[in-house]
Amino acid sequence: MKKIFLLFSLCSLLFALTKVTAYNSADVSNANFLAEKGLIVAQSTAAGYRLDDTITRAEVVGIALKIK
Repeated sequence: MKKIFLLFSLCSLLFALTKVTAYNSADVSNANFLAEKGLIVAQSTAAGYRLDDTITRAEVVGIALKIK
């Protein structure tokens, strides 16, 4: 169940990163959750997550390898 929730959160985050629009508090909350689980690096500010940037294949592979 936890893996499904983590995967859903990761997919939500990736979906948020593919949009051109600005991010909201739910996006930052999802990023903080993923950082708490050790899937991404925690940032001190919301801008540090670069939620408006696209994600590279290498970053996706790195995150996927951490899910186990």
